Amino acid sequence: MLNELEETSIKDKKEIIESLISLIPKTYGTSIEEFPDIYTQCNIVIAKPFPETVGNEEEGDYFKMAKTFCGKEIYRNSWLIRLDFLRAPGANLAQAEDSIL
Repeated sequence: MLNELEETSIKDKKEIIESLISLIPKTYGTSIEEFPDIYTQCNIVIAKPFPETVGNEEEGDYFKMAKTFCGKEIYRNSWLIRLDFLRAPGANLAQAEDSIL
């Protein structure tokens, strides 16, 4: 699996965001029974490579988790993604914090 990793950098941000547009509906679907269309609209709050989060107090804990649980080869090529689901104000950032690409 490690041999399939691609090197990434901030230069890839446009491609990452374009990929998120198709990945978000596949990951979250569009709704839950009580709330149709709850996941159809979202803003990308943060999209940056994990190495660029070093030294940032708010984002540093995510870097530490990725480094601890994923290992160097994975975290070096992973991104911190935070989403704000506009129709799910109670689930927005808290739910999206589990989303690491």
